[in-house]
Amino acid sequence: MKKSVILILFFFCCASFAFADFKNGQLYIFSKTGKTYNVFIDDQSVGKTPLKLQGVLAGMHYIRIVDMESLKPVIDKTINVKEEQNTILVEEEMQAQNRILETPTNGAPNLENKSVSDKLIEYNSESRNPWIAVGIAWFLPSLGHAYAGDWGRGLLFLAAEITSLVVMTTGISSDPAGHTAYTSNYTIGLCGFLISRIWEYFDAYSTAEVNNSKLKKRLDISSVKGFWSISLEQSNLLNNSLVL
Repeated sequence: MKKSVILILFFFCCASFAFADFKNGQLYIFSKTGKTYNVFIDDQSVGKTPLKLQGVLAGMHYIRIVDMESLKPVIDKTINVKEEQNTILVEEEMQAQNRILETPTNGAPNLENKSVSDKLIEYNSESRNPWIAVGIAWFLPSLGHAYAGDWGRGLLFLAAEITSLVVMTTGISSDPAGHTAYTSNYTIGLCGFLISRIWEYFDAYSTAEVNNSKLKKRLDISSVKGFWSISLEQSNLLNNSLVL
């Protein structure tokens, strides 16, 4: 009986695997001049051109193609791999990427033509560290939110904290003998102040993260895999180019 159950489960697993829809595609990358380039997909080296990859998972992937002579990336973008053969001609992609400088009629930067590295550099310059926001809020109430990008929200916490301190002062009195007495207003004000302060730290952290997420969506880099490792690498490349 046990052997029969095991056999049934085995054939069921095999059938599930056989009919599973993995939605893979093929990726063919080559140069019409025959020049050899290093190819990286999702920050992993996958080979040199001409290159034909089988079983690439369908969906968004980050691709970087590097010139072997200059060691500089000539293509740096995200691609959408479809459930079919996807062809990348290096020279055509380079021409398309060189049109980054084009701007729409309203004079704003053309986001669709920006390379991934440009977007990452812009993100690094405009994003806010949530822990720095908490640290600033610790020393200077409301300014943590100002750093995170929403000072108006920080001013609400500042108003709540000042109100709590005022309530605390109304709960302190002295008798003719000089003894200090504390009423319920002092306790209420103290609790309100502590709650407001602690809440402000959490909210400053959350505000920075929310604004960073909005920035990612605006730059269209939310789907980039290995985001931080790519970001650090691109920053190093930029620094090295400035030194040279």
